[in-house]
Amino acid sequence: MVFPWKSIWGAKAPRRVAFFVWTTAWDKILTCENLRRQGIVMVGWCCMCRCNVETLAHLLLHCPVARELWSFVFREFGVDWVISGCVFDHLAGWRNWFGKHSLAVWNLVPSCVMWYLWREKNNRTFEDVKHSVGQLIEFCMSSLFDWSRAWGYTTSSSIGGFLESLSYPNML
Repeated sequence: MVFPWKSIWGAKAPRRVAFFVWTTAWDKILTCENLRRQGIVMVGWCCMCRCNVETLAHLLLHCPVARELWSFVFREFGVDWVISGCVFDHLAGWRNWFGKHSLAVWNLVPSCVMWYLWREKNNRTFEDVKHSVGQLIEFCMSSLFDWSRAWGYTTSSSIGGFLESLSYPNML
């Protein structure tokens, strides 16, 4: 499989977010599992659900918190989607999924969702601050709206109008 560089650099996410997603695609972000592989002794469970080992795929795709965030996004876009087994495959299958006339906002979604899941992990780990899934959805959709406006991907003046414009039939 070809490395999904277009899903990362072609999405026009803020540079620090793109670098984070690039590092994520290479499985180099410091999840508990990656730290344990480096010989650091620590508790390996996910700080979001406190059930499973914190691997990259679990934290960003399969954790119940991540699943709720991804499910919200899929509902807003009006698509059915099966979450991939790993982040690399998820990114590789994402870009231009809607075809030649892909919605540029769609291509921003993985970067935005993964960025906010990573930030939440760090807030819980280092700041002892926990946000609800509803708050994460709000933060994520607000940033997606801001990024989309910055690049001229939406003409909506409100987040409500922006969210209404996302569903698949409205994008064509």
